[in-house]
Amino acid sequence: MNAITPRRRRLATASRRLLSLASAALLVGTFFSATGTPQAAEAASAPRISSLKPSAGLVTGGTKVIIRGKNFSKNSNVTFDGVKAKSVKRISSTKLSVVTPSKPGLYDGTAKVRVISGGKGSPASSKATYKYTLPKSKSYSGYGPDVLKFSKPDGSARPAILKISHRGESNFSVVSLTNDYDYNDLLVNEIGNYNGTILLDAGYSSSKSTYLEIDADGEWTVEVMSGYAAPVLRPGGTASGTVDAVYAWTGKKSTASFRYAGDSNFIVQWMTRNDSDLIVNEIGSYSGKRLVQAAPAWLTIEAVGPWTVKPKK
Repeated sequence: MNAITPRRRRLATASRRLLSLASAALLVGTFFSATGTPQAAEAASAPRISSLKPSAGLVTGGTKVIIRGKNFSKNSNVTFDGVKAKSVKRISSTKLSVVTPSKPGLYDGTAKVRVISGGKGSPASSKATYKYTLPKSKSYSGYGPDVLKFSKPDGSARPAILKISHRGESNFSVVSLTNDYDYNDLLVNEIGNYNGTILLDAGYSSSKSTYLEIDADGEWTVEVMSGYAAPVLRPGGTASGTVDAVYAWTGKKSTASFRYAGDSNFIVQWMTRNDSDLIVNEIGSYSGKRLVQAAPAWLTIEAVGPWTVKPKK
């Protein structure tokens, strides 16, 4: 009996030790699942984008896009080149429904899409890019005087770009009118042939145009384009031409060199939807440097004769 009793005690002690180890393991597992790693680590992981559908839409925004990926939290935000989406709806941790903002800048192209969840942003990738596209332009043509009702590709409240041409010998003028036929702006006033590009309803213009009053003695054409359809002028780049033109300016506040070798007016303006700045206003040849305000904005040039604009890099 005395030889058996210690064995039973040792067995009981070993059983208690096994029970203690199992309990400790259970407690450690509970601790890590509640506070530590894999669940908490997964929740704290940065969001990732695997697809956008559709992956393209109009520059004016308003397109509904489904974003798929992972680690999308309840308070996720979405940006397109740093501009917040108009709305974000979380469907699940792997799916968001968003409405695109207008294209940052005043030109078409791609934008980097980023999801921000829990203070962390999704990394850049080819699957996280969205292509902004231009709406179709609208073309009109006629002969002689006319009052033309037109529509803008980006909507009536937004600026538009007009490409205008005329073949004739007498005065050619184009005046924009409001929906009530009130005078808005003198866009073109030339004699004979004309071919140029004009920005409509930008700057301090408070009224939006619905009609064009055209005075002509020959054939004319008007192409109404999106306000995002202008060619891009970047710092260090060069714009040049011999007629009226419009460019989308992308730089910071800086200086630019201007040259003109004509006999008529040479006018350069910086414009946004609600603001403008007259940069150059001269008659005859001109050469000099002037200050250009920051983007996003348009630069409009009015000229008859060779001109160049070279922003500082």
